[in-house]
Amino acid sequence: MKLIVFLVFVSFNLFANQIVRDSDFEHSETIYWINKDTNNAIIYSQFEAFHMLKGLISQTLKSEPFGVYALEDICHFDRLLFIDGQKNLLFEIAINDDEIIYNGNAYPVKEKSLEKFKSHNLKRIENNESMLGRYIKLNVNDYSDKCTNL
Repeated sequence: MKLIVFLVFVSFNLFANQIVRDSDFEHSETIYWINKDTNNAIIYSQFEAFHMLKGLISQTLKSEPFGVYALEDICHFDRLLFIDGQKNLLFEIAINDDEIIYNGNAYPVKEKSLEKFKSHNLKRIENNESMLGRYIKLNVNDYSDKCTNL
């Protein structure tokens, strides 16, 4: 009986988390990709790259997590901030090579799917098309970066 209750609880919890994720994705209108090395942010909004990145992350989160990270560890990775139309932070995701970390759980990303975005981001940073990380809090309501002292 305990096993049945446990399985029902876990199934409901996974289903509830998926609903929340889908809802948040629908409401996200901007993504800030913060580069861990430069602390610069690349902004994705409205154009094809935005929809491709949003779709990749959404599909990845529908898979089963394979590992766990402490919340402090996200500061060692690139991070994505998903922002709604009112400039509110919906959620934050960390990116580590071929995995993303959401709520402490690691999810595998299709092989080399993020490499194109990462190289594109580095080119935009080199071309001064990025925003300094410390200015994100001016563009996102009540945002404070847990990874810096800004």
